[in-house]
Amino acid sequence: MLQPLVRTLTTLAQLCVVLPLLQITAQARDPNTFSFYSWDRNRTYTITTYEGAVSLQFGGHWLYQPSLILAGPETNNLRVLVFNSNLNAYSDSDQAIWVTSDVYNTMQFPQPTAVLRMSQSSNICDMADARPIWDGSQWHVYVQALLKTPSGSCGDTAVIVKAKGSSLYSLAWDVEPGTQAAKVVVAGNPPVGIGEAMQWFFATSAPQPFVGIFNDWGSPFGGGKAQGTYSSSGTAPLTPWYLIDAAWSPYLEQQGYTGTLVFPDVLLTGSLDEGVFGPPGMGAESSCYMYGSEANKYQYSRIGGYYPNPLQANALNGVQFGLAIRSISFDIYGERTFRPRFGRNSRGFLPLSSSSPTSRTWYTLVVYNPTQINNSSSDPCNKYSRWT
Repeated sequence: MLQPLVRTLTTLAQLCVVLPLLQITAQARDPNTFSFYSWDRNRTYTITTYEGAVSLQFGGHWLYQPSLILAGPETNNLRVLVFNSNLNAYSDSDQAIWVTSDVYNTMQFPQPTAVLRMSQSSNICDMADARPIWDGSQWHVYVQALLKTPSGSCGDTAVIVKAKGSSLYSLAWDVEPGTQAAKVVVAGNPPVGIGEAMQWFFATSAPQPFVGIFNDWGSPFGGGKAQGTYSSSGTAPLTPWYLIDAAWSPYLEQQGYTGTLVFPDVLLTGSLDEGVFGPPGMGAESSCYMYGSEANKYQYSRIGGYYPNPLQANALNGVQFGLAIRSISFDIYGERTFRPRFGRNSRGFLPLSSSSPTSRTWYTLVVYNPTQINNSSSDPCNKYSRWT
């Protein structure tokens, strides 16, 4: 899905979600603040983002949608980055799940460790995102992947497989009995299959605790949907739960940016009406600028997605809201934040940071790559074939 390049940067930004409005004094570049109203919950949400700093440089490797686990007992009270990338620098002959921990608590991550190779399975031929959750006794890391065809070539229809282990530094593929073939958790419909923005949660309030929310581009019900599923073990068979519209904006293309879908990336615990609606979901995505000399070079944070009740059978459609996550790299077209992901705890939630009788506040970090470009201006931006 991705090709190796010269240099990779991962950057962290600070994110603050406030209900209702919180006044904040600007520091350095002013923070970006956006508000939207939820008719379903009768709440006003205010999101403020602050410019962060480079947290990881990983020469010769592509870096795509890294998952950030916030510090907790399951991570030895350290922040942890988990992601897929090429195994050897400047070569895509094999890939791996990589892990690195913020051992000095500085948000400067040391060089990562390849904990599980793609070639340790007999059927995976390409991988994208890695989504870790903890079930109380072991880790489950979900991977969007392509599988080998009977002829040995790499297929075109993406599926979801997973690795598991008692430690993120000791993972093994969940395989079919007696084989080295990774077990398919979700089989996407051709020709494209499962989208790369899938996410997983361990939610004890759901009918069964393993909850997957993803998009199947080949679904007979339409590709722009968020499919909610649950299971008792985190693997197939999954029980269908709901099918709702993903958050999207009809105005992005009018503004010169590619359209995009936003899926729930993190669930906010401790909301004022959690007993009625459950935790709300939030996510963010990036869009390419399409015109002029800078066409197809960078992706920019333009919208976020809000899901009123994604842990309920009557889940409501996603709703887009304006959002520009503050980046260390920017230009006249916006904040360069290629495929941002929210920091979450080990189960996919963001715990409450502070509260009052009428408001709730959550703080987290956002991880993104500010330097994604393509080989040439003629490449489609979503090809993201070269990063420098």
